Amino acid sequence: MTTATMTVRPLSFAGASLSSWAFGIRIWVAVVIALGASFWLEIEAPSSAALTVAILAAPTRGQALEKACWRLLATIIGVTAAIVITGLFSQTRDLMLAAFAAWVGLCVYASGLLDGNRAYAAVLSGYTVALVALQQMDTPQHVFETAVARGAAVGIGIVAVVNDLLATPDSHPQLAAKLASIFTAGFATMP
Repeated sequence: MTTATMTVRPLSFAGASLSSWAFGIRIWVAVVIALGASFWLEIEAPSSAALTVAILAAPTRGQALEKACWRLLATIIGVTAAIVITGLFSQTRDLMLAAFAAWVGLCVYASGLLDGNRAYAAVLSGYTVALVALQQMDTPQHVFETAVARGAAVGIGIVAVVNDLLATPDSHPQLAAKLASIFTAGFATMP
């Protein structure tokens, strides 16, 4: 076989590239850190922190950080809406359910107008109310505690992912080289 026909394959193990393995291991470490911190802080639902890490897992820093910001903002909005809805309608279950339905409808409408992580944030704001307010419908005095626990779990998951992202390889040099080659190739073809 000649050297001209040989192709260079990236290193792999068990059918996956080493960079894929590194990504998977980093996410696994972040999940373990999130669960450990949640158990140490005695969060009501420690699995929410691990789930946040899994949801925010993305191979690049920018994607994960953007989604983390939108998830944090949506959780704050949803928790606030849950506290307001419960505060206004805690004595009347039917009105509370109607307010929840109106909130979810508004969030679904907003997600239809938006795209990407913004649409995800709109939907998250809607079901956060269900996780916080409707779960405590019979005991409205515990809504604030549940809201704080939900916010803490999401916050722990985001901190675990951000710490994990510090170990992510920087893709900026490769991207800058590709853009420079495209830029020079574009000027070379101009008359």
